[in-house]
Amino acid sequence: MADKLDSNEELKKNARPDHKFRDIDLTYPIQDQIQRMVQRDMKPNKRAFRRPVVASITVLSIAFMSFTAYAASEHLQIFNQQGKVIVKTTDPSPGLPEKLSRQLEDYRIQVQSELKPGELAAYYIHDEYINTTNGYDTVNPIKYEYRPLDYTTYESFEAELKRTHAPQLALPERLPDGWSFSYGQLSPRGLFRVGDEKIQYDSLKQRLTDLAIQEQDGETLFIEKLKWTHATSATLYLTDGTNKHALSLQATYGSNISLPHQANGTSEKIMLNHLEAIYQRSESGEMRIAWYDSKQGIAYNLSLNEHGALSKKQLQQMAASMVED
Repeated sequence: MADKLDSNEELKKNARPDHKFRDIDLTYPIQDQIQRMVQRDMKPNKRAFRRPVVASITVLSIAFMSFTAYAASEHLQIFNQQGKVIVKTTDPSPGLPEKLSRQLEDYRIQVQSELKPGELAAYYIHDEYINTTNGYDTVNPIKYEYRPLDYTTYESFEAELKRTHAPQLALPERLPDGWSFSYGQLSPRGLFRVGDEKIQYDSLKQRLTDLAIQEQDGETLFIEKLKWTHATSATLYLTDGTNKHALSLQATYGSNISLPHQANGTSEKIMLNHLEAIYQRSESGEMRIAWYDSKQGIAYNLSLNEHGALSKKQLQQMAASMVED
């Protein structure tokens, strides 16, 4: 049976910096007028994009192996007070079929070329393989693409966080000397296929598929730009003075996080004041700390994208300064 890749999760995966932190499987509830209803587990978009580093909003992801203190078949788990797993490591999942990955990326690039920074679009690809026979995702004919907009002052970024009801995200109280805010971005959400938005989604789907049916010239891509008012995630980037995205801090509405791991990396539990978190380091030296705020329903990911720029201790101190005692 084909995996069900949610188009909103795909939206977040498709706009991101091309570094080693990839493929977090984030389960999150719909956020609508600040009232969130629980949605099903979201599968990650497992494509590996070969393109230059770009500013983006996403759930940044990584692939690591479990900490050496654990057997290879075991995984790290963090539980909330009710005994539910909220953060865990998992085995890596296989990627998209090569043909599907290549075709989807080509179409995504076409849609990007039609957008200005800050614009969101829904699109439909009139292709039988992509929609019905690929064996991976056959339940999401409507896909979304967003072209990121950089907020280059913290004040403008903070204002957009409030306007779009984005997850709470502030500068860490403890920053190493020489580090400062670089820019921030938001990730909007498209329409969901369930709940209160189903009627709007169905109407959007009908409009785009009708265009495809009426097409006479062989066009296969049909796009509609959307107005958006709510963000599902926010990312701020910190600079060390030389690299404008040396470190990224991302917050996403969610209910749990799965972190795939890869051979030759390490994962371990650490404490951020009273809160458990997972620290991960790739074979090439990239580091990240992931934790979950159960009170707010927000997943946080602090990722060092420049090898050697900070120590593990400095990264942990930075993360701890964001967690209430």
